[in-house]
Amino acid sequence: MIDGDTFDVKLDNGETERVRPILVDTPEICHKSSPPDCEVDPYGNEATEFTRDLLDGKTVYLELDTSPRDPYDRLLAYVYLEDGRMYQEVILKEGLAKIMAIKPNVKYQSQFESIEQEAKDQSLNLWSN
Repeated sequence: MIDGDTFDVKLDNGETERVRPILVDTPEICHKSSPPDCEVDPYGNEATEFTRDLLDGKTVYLELDTSPRDPYDRLLAYVYLEDGRMYQEVILKEGLAKIMAIKPNVKYQSQFESIEQEAKDQSLNLWSN
């Protein structure tokens, strides 16, 4: 697990892939490779912890969109939990992520915009100010 919007999954073939969930962006945290003066974004630790609690050690299912990889060779996917919920919807509902639309991977953008608006209306986490 890396942070709120980048994590590793072990595929059925035994390989590990770094996954970047499509259409969401969470606040940044500091990594080992970060500069010494790195400061965690507000709610960065909360988004990371939420993601870790939700996904660590769990089985997930990945749905690809038009473009399968980003410039960093991360697998771009919609991430489904074992109970059928989509990770992106769950973290948006908590107000711990914002929509980040990068064409052509925008299949669920309007659906996510509605969820993000609900979090804004409730002043949850990122939207609490």
